[in-house]
Amino acid sequence: MTTRARYSFKEETLPPEIMEGYFTYFRKFGSATINERGADLDIMGFASRSQMAMVWPHLLDNDWEYQGTQDGYCTPDNPQDVSFINFRKGIWNFILFNDVDEYKMYAKANDLCRALNLTKKSDRITVFNHFGSVHSIDWTEEPCDDQ
Repeated sequence: MTTRARYSFKEETLPPEIMEGYFTYFRKFGSATINERGADLDIMGFASRSQMAMVWPHLLDNDWEYQGTQDGYCTPDNPQDVSFINFRKGIWNFILFNDVDEYKMYAKANDLCRALNLTKKSDRITVFNHFGSVHSIDWTEEPCDDQ
């Protein structure tokens, strides 16, 4: 069963708590930036490690649910050594980085997907995997034990 892409950044207002100055950078991200619509709406942000002491309570106080931390995220679909924190609130998915280089890597990969109009998820994953493999200094031909 295919999930119908229902949400559009053009029709939704960014949550105000994302725009309140707690984050050094934030931007729209993910499939809805390319396909016009998505099953949810992704935002990515960057906050320094020192900002995290304020960011976590701020998000939780505004009803965002902590979804987990990916330290050294490494799966067959994501061979890079990238760390992020994930929060969710309704239709919003917030990927939070505390490494500015990793944030920029994901932003550049998303920008390339948009420029190439890569509407297929598998094509976008290929782009993100390439950026991650170039970014990671530890990346080898077979970076994950579980592949």
